[in-house]
Amino acid sequence: MVSGHSLYLRGFIISSVLWLCGGIFPNAWAETNVLPRVDLANDLVNASFDGDNQKVSSLLTNGLDVNTRIGPGVTAWQAAKIKGHTDIMDQLAKRGAETNAALPKPEDILDWYVKQKIVAGSPGLALAVVRNSNLVFKQGWGLANLEYDVPVTPSTVFHVASVSKQFTAFAIARLIQQGKLSLDDDVRRYLPKMHDFGTKITVRDLLSHTSGLRNQWTLMVLAGERNGDVVTQADIMKLLENQTELTFSPGEKFEYCNSGYTLLSEIVAKVSGKSFVDFTRDEIFEPLGMTNSHFHTNSLEVVKNMAYSYYPSAGGGYHKNILNYETVGATGLFTTVEDLAKWIANFQNPSAGDAVPLAMMEEPGRLNSGEKTGYGMGLFIEQYRGARLIQHGGADASYRSFVLWFPDLRLGVALVSNLGSVNSREVALTAAEIYLGDKLQPLKPAGPDLETPSVQLSPASLDQYVGKYELYWSGVITEVSRVGSHLESREDNDPVSVLAAKGDNRFAVGKSWMVFQDLKSGVASQFTNNWGETFKRLNAPEETQPDLSAYAGDFWSDELETFLKIHLRDGRLMLELHRHGEFPLRYVARNSFATSTSDYWWFDVEFQRDSKETVTGLRLNSLQFRRRPLE
Repeated sequence: MVSGHSLYLRGFIISSVLWLCGGIFPNAWAETNVLPRVDLANDLVNASFDGDNQKVSSLLTNGLDVNTRIGPGVTAWQAAKIKGHTDIMDQLAKRGAETNAALPKPEDILDWYVKQKIVAGSPGLALAVVRNSNLVFKQGWGLANLEYDVPVTPSTVFHVASVSKQFTAFAIARLIQQGKLSLDDDVRRYLPKMHDFGTKITVRDLLSHTSGLRNQWTLMVLAGERNGDVVTQADIMKLLENQTELTFSPGEKFEYCNSGYTLLSEIVAKVSGKSFVDFTRDEIFEPLGMTNSHFHTNSLEVVKNMAYSYYPSAGGGYHKNILNYETVGATGLFTTVEDLAKWIANFQNPSAGDAVPLAMMEEPGRLNSGEKTGYGMGLFIEQYRGARLIQHGGADASYRSFVLWFPDLRLGVALVSNLGSVNSREVALTAAEIYLGDKLQPLKPAGPDLETPSVQLSPASLDQYVGKYELYWSGVITEVSRVGSHLESREDNDPVSVLAAKGDNRFAVGKSWMVFQDLKSGVASQFTNNWGETFKRLNAPEETQPDLSAYAGDFWSDELETFLKIHLRDGRLMLELHRHGEFPLRYVARNSFATSTSDYWWFDVEFQRDSKETVTGLRLNSLQFRRRPLE
């Protein structure tokens, strides 16, 4: 079901946008017996950490000693136990793995684990662990600057992207505590230049990502902004003030939106009478002793001990990933793991006056229906391995960050990195798991037990799953078909795979699995797989595609004050964006198209016609463009 090429492509894209997935090539271990035994043992421990059943099974066929200790003395069984992978623990125990051996010190395990991710001479990361309000671990790995071989230390300053949002939320909560604003205040009370949408957007809506506003970064890209451009607060505010439509009614649904937090920073400045930079310095950073933290509004300002951002080059080595933001609220915080550790400690043991705003931040938001969103104020709230987890990550350019804490277990982790391919959530969670040990419950397998006997489903049951499904952000399509009494799947031009039914909606595909979901309409609307990917059902397209030349033309957006072009090239419809070049459009249905795989952005295009069937406009990701009259 999953080809080597597809996995490589997906891994590259996900690392670009911070939705990282692990995986291996199906035949990558055919010749593992030629590797040194110590390398194989190292791979086994790493695969056990990663929960990679297929890789573990393949490595065990080489006759490895399952009790071989790697690095500080970690066995594969211990690695699986740390991560809660009971299926791998059982598999290893059946091969004779010792289950009572003492674990090495957590700091030694963590140091070894990170060194598997950060190789010598590469960009790096810094990490801190806080337990019971005390800093119990801090360390840096890799390089902050590749040009001069400057190492990362716990004092290295990083841009932390969306981790900034929790500090913006605290500033708002502080003003609420002071009685200077309310969660239910109309945003236009403080920002009168915002469009009157005919329905009130509240401060609460901005905080909980339920405003219906469009995301500022999508708007900036469509307006022609490229990575490396200087992006100012004024640039973003102009785009937001120009918006005349919402994507949904406020409070109707949750949709992550950076725009809301930029507006919140403007509200803080308006209400407090101070700049956002000064207010956060006076109310947060100075009281907590976060002496290396500030919101950054001048891209020319020199910052001591600052890490540069890099991403892996396809040809080997690394490229710089320049970031010139002069905008705050949704992003813009420069800080260190030492300072972030003080911030985490304050949640565990609040300073005088901080308990009320901090408690507000950890309260989940609600939709108009009353349903909880799983997002508080600048923080995601979830259950992980049986424990309450508060967390938020960040990604801008190739900076990566993650801050988490388990409030009931009184342990938190702060991670910052300048390597774009780092899975910051996974590394931060593993650090917490290393220190928490048995306090976390085992992971529950997300898919079917591959060892259970297959079952026979009726043709009518199997037909519920037949169809084409798309991995939205990449354009990869999997087609599921029924052949007699079983299902088969094919991904793009890969070989056909047989699906073995393990339950009504659960199927094994070799060592992988698929779980079909949402059968309310009599057919599955999507499926998820063991890579953590969700494929959405595609509606059957028309037999004959329309005349593509009818869609060609120039289209103007009043809100963005920019053109885009639609034209034909070699018989294919192309979307051309200002300063971003061309994107081939894939036919979905009449008047509906979508981009195929791109490094960072994907777009839906819905063309509009009048009563004479003339194309008059389009919506690009719900943003209206009108067609310039043909000459």
